[in-house]
Amino acid sequence: TGTDGPEFAAALDDAQRALELGGDQSVVTMVVSGVLAFADGDYDTAVRRLTAASELNDQTPGALLYLSAAETARGDADAADRWRDRAVALLDGSEPSDRNRQLAAAYYTALEWVAHDVPEQADAAREQRDELIARETSFVSGERVSGVAPAEAALTVDDIVVGGDNVDFDLDVDGVSADDTVTLLAYERPIPDGPWVQPPTLSYIGPLVAPGSAPPLRAERACRPTEFRVDLYVNGAPADSVTAPGVEPTC
Repeated sequence: TGTDGPEFAAALDDAQRALELGGDQSVVTMVVSGVLAFADGDYDTAVRRLTAASELNDQTPGALLYLSAAETARGDADAADRWRDRAVALLDGSEPSDRNRQLAAAYYTALEWVAHDVPEQADAAREQRDELIARETSFVSGERVSGVAPAEAALTVDDIVVGGDNVDFDLDVDGVSADDTVTLLAYERPIPDGPWVQPPTLSYIGPLVAPGSAPPLRAERACRPTEFRVDLYVNGAPADSVTAPGVEPTC
């Protein structure tokens, strides 16, 4: 949720000590230390460590996606595209799965972090996000989507209920047909004015079950979000986005 507390500083120290103890030969250690450097805003170190991890094992799509996000933060669009495409290639031919969804959600969250931490790269981060969303939509739907959303497509957030450890979304989508593929991604802001987070469970890709009615989204949460955002894509193209207030933060 944040990087200012003593827990994060301790995590950085532990990662550095792990490297000193020979962790530079461990893929897991290099990935974890690279992701921590990314979260710390040290994108040069993140790229160096994640590249080393990919050289130890080139079958790690999660590391490659974080490399893409880090290169986006550094303003190297060609490198960001290259790492993203290498990661996606590792998923080709596999069935849609929870693992793939988790990887995509982590990438969208990393790009939101970039947009928040490096505002001058916010547009580049959104371009990377939209490209992978189009690919994820095609992958899950089983066919290449058109990339064209109906002009009248619109999203309405009827209600968001935060109760106990759960968050439930009640959404309506209008202006789309039964032949359109709808993608809904809900984001949370765990701390005020912090970056958005895209939890893997808060997503839907597929046709509308009934005209105007969107499928419910639900997530279990330890941290109660301070704000919500729901993005609507139709046929892989951005169509609408709505924000809504959350509750008092608990993390």
